[in-house]
Amino acid sequence: MQLEFHQLDRRWEHLRVRHPARQRRLLASLAEAGQQTPIVVVAAEGQADRYVVIDGYKRIVALEQLGRDTVEAVVWQRKDSFLILDASSQECLSSDTASHTWIDVAVRDLHEGNTGKFRSFLRTYGIDVNDSRRAFAQLGSVFSQTSKRVDQDWTAILKWTGDIFSDPSDALSLKTWLVNCPDWSSNLERTLPTVGFVLAPELSKAYSSVAFDFGMVAPHLWKARRREVLALLAKVMREDEHPASTAFAAAVSKQVTASELKSVLAERPELLQLLFFHSPQLAFTPEAWQLSQNTQWRIYEVLDGLSLQEDAWADVLAAMLVSGSNVAVRDVVRKAGHHAIDGALRWLEPMREQLPPDQWRDALANPAAERLRHSDDCAPTALALCAWFLGPQLVPGVLSASRPDVQALAARPLNAIPSALRLYTAFLLVTLGLRAGGRVGVEPLARGFFEVYDALASGNYTWESWQMLAPVLPYVGFWREWDRCEKLRRAVRERFSSDLGTALEALRRAAVRPEHQAVVRLIGSGFTAPSGVDETLL
Repeated sequence: MQLEFHQLDRRWEHLRVRHPARQRRLLASLAEAGQQTPIVVVAAEGQADRYVVIDGYKRIVALEQLGRDTVEAVVWQRKDSFLILDASSQECLSSDTASHTWIDVAVRDLHEGNTGKFRSFLRTYGIDVNDSRRAFAQLGSVFSQTSKRVDQDWTAILKWTGDIFSDPSDALSLKTWLVNCPDWSSNLERTLPTVGFVLAPELSKAYSSVAFDFGMVAPHLWKARRREVLALLAKVMREDEHPASTAFAAAVSKQVTASELKSVLAERPELLQLLFFHSPQLAFTPEAWQLSQNTQWRIYEVLDGLSLQEDAWADVLAAMLVSGSNVAVRDVVRKAGHHAIDGALRWLEPMREQLPPDQWRDALANPAAERLRHSDDCAPTALALCAWFLGPQLVPGVLSASRPDVQALAARPLNAIPSALRLYTAFLLVTLGLRAGGRVGVEPLARGFFEVYDALASGNYTWESWQMLAPVLPYVGFWREWDRCEKLRRAVRERFSSDLGTALEALRRAAVRPEHQAVVRLIGSGFTAPSGVDETLL
């Protein structure tokens, strides 16, 4: 409809923001093409033929300057006098349609009583804008755009809002709401654009005072968009570091699991340093030390640059030992300090089928000796492993059959020891038993004797095991020196000469096969049993 200027109530004109250059362009457009878009008015309450202007103040001024008498208007047949539109906010909108969209939403909201969503939005997110009157239209536009359920360019909305409220201290409640979400898992379409926006300092300057918790977002992103997350992290690390990028890298690193390391580094090998820098716990897993040797050295290089405590290095040591890695072995043992053996003993959990590499044995020999010298109550499996670390050269100076933990080890079946350690442990017990002789040596001797005897008979034993046992065996003459079983039988007769009956009884109990029982009789041949000793042993 056509309205004359005297019918217009311009009560809100003083709130308009004026842009002279834009006003001149509008004037030229109206002069050339005439009025294309009607102004928006509502009927003034209690005044016939009077209308309150809601939108279109600049068009009215321009038409007056052109000497026109009337203006094309659209009348909303509703009680809309509450609305105050800053038409200058159109610079933040892509079209006039967007403006009318939020105006229409706001007007409908006014008819919903006290529960209108738009008013609730204003009360919640408009409470800390620097200029509430001027910001009304901008807040309305944000409400309209964010209320859409589809086809949202979330990055554009964030940037657009930042352009409107460019002061970092302005509209903090609104900005905080835009870049945070109470349930990221159900809003994944917003998650990645939001993270990308926050990570771009040139775009997100207006949001610099808003806290963003990457730790809350990372689990959902990693689960649903892993490839995109890795690409974004790779992009960020090629740019200058800033607090947001550091926080993002830390949050993502904590989501990577040991089982994912191989595939992640195959896809993005450049991320290795970031991942282990922010999540050194990844190096506490065997999977990290089953990667290529070059990759393992890179991991160690990162860890070496961190200020890890000794117990953390013990965790690294444990993972490396279990995986069989031979990277920087002595350095890792040295860095683990007094915790080195604690880490090494985790090799026992669970039972292992293969012994650690020799580099670890050499590096852990002294820490193992220190542990055994300061404690004689090691658990049986721990004692067996520490003894293996000692090697045949150190065993005599550290262990003896009289130790409580050696006796406890002798009291357990050998099948309770990891299979990889079993034969060495049998040689250890026999060696300690023969060295001690007498009653204190009986149980260690009996526990390992037949395991050792069978190994000597078949030649199926390690050179180091023989090196440990050989010093306690007698010389049987050059012509018989080859018969190591004879050397062992004679050692029992000589070392237990005063307690041979007791030793034979213990061996008889341990002999479960006929051929073993024959060995016992052979050892006892020519021996007269004292009173109380079963002569069937002889």
